Amino acid sequence: MRNWFLPACFFIFALLSVQTLSSVAPDLADRQLIFFIIGGVFFYLQSQVPFTRLLQLRWPLYVLGIILLLIPLFLFGPTRNTHRWIDLGFFTIQSSQLALPLTIFSLLTVLTQTKTYNWAVLFKFFLCMGLPAALILIAPDLGSMLTYAFPVLTLLILVPFSWKHFLPLFVLAVVGTYAAWHFVLEDYQKVRFMSFLNPESADNYNAHQALITVGSGQFIGRGLGQGVQSHLRFLPERHTDFIFASFAEEYGFVGCLVLVAAYGALITFLFTQSRKATTPEEKLFLSTVAMAVLLQASINIHMNLGLLPITGVTLPLMSYGGSSVMSLAIVLGMAQNVISHIPNKSALHIT
Repeated sequence: MRNWFLPACFFIFALLSVQTLSSVAPDLADRQLIFFIIGGVFFYLQSQVPFTRLLQLRWPLYVLGIILLLIPLFLFGPTRNTHRWIDLGFFTIQSSQLALPLTIFSLLTVLTQTKTYNWAVLFKFFLCMGLPAALILIAPDLGSMLTYAFPVLTLLILVPFSWKHFLPLFVLAVVGTYAAWHFVLEDYQKVRFMSFLNPESADNYNAHQALITVGSGQFIGRGLGQGVQSHLRFLPERHTDFIFASFAEEYGFVGCLVLVAAYGALITFLFTQSRKATTPEEKLFLSTVAMAVLLQASINIHMNLGLLPITGVTLPLMSYGGSSVMSLAIVLGMAQNVISHIPNKSALHIT
């Protein structure tokens, strides 16, 4: 079962994504199908690469990730006031989406190739993590920074650091948040947070429309192609940030339960396999992948329900976008290689 579970999940999400886009944004559905086909190829190819080989290439991969984050900042002009994409002419790559798969291996080895979890290890960890995070935030791309940083930070609770290390980190997080608010975040990003705190604000239009769209689906939904909010384009970004609302309008509460159950099955499977993995690197990697899917899906769904500020976090394997689909396909392909090499528990024979 475990050898086909991830490919089956990838196929199911591809079906749901393309079907939803064929209704709310039919001009993008064919492109999304192509993205999933290419992603499926990447998934298969990556599943054939030994995990130990990726660990050996950790620093070249890390450098490649940094280079890809620097290219949009210096070689390409801004797109919608951001430097996120590398334009190849026939295809654009959002390099921030590749930050996690390209940098995770260096972070894993920092935490596992040590016998003492002290301040030196913690400093190395934040140094490796912080450079990509800073470059993503400079772009600016707050959503991608969150989907990169949050899963990585959960690594710290999976290794035996002492509690005394976390109090200074909390203080540092408070100071960093204050500094980011005043010196890093753009005005429109601040408006999103302030409008979340004031639901009646006129700047909260997107959140209001998303909530109306979700509610209009009621219990069983309006039906495929029958959505009003998404089809009349009252709902902004109906194919990316708010695709959950588009899905909810057409499939209703029942459809949302199925979608959430699919995410739950994928996340549970990854966590279960992480406990069976044989090396610390494999355990941490599978846990990080599970946390990445959990956090990204949770943030997006809560954002669509008005329970979190709008941060531009897309719904994994559902929102339109080639870079997102392919980066997740690569990560899941890596996970597939790890899972396929986990030894089966031998049966106990009593003679």
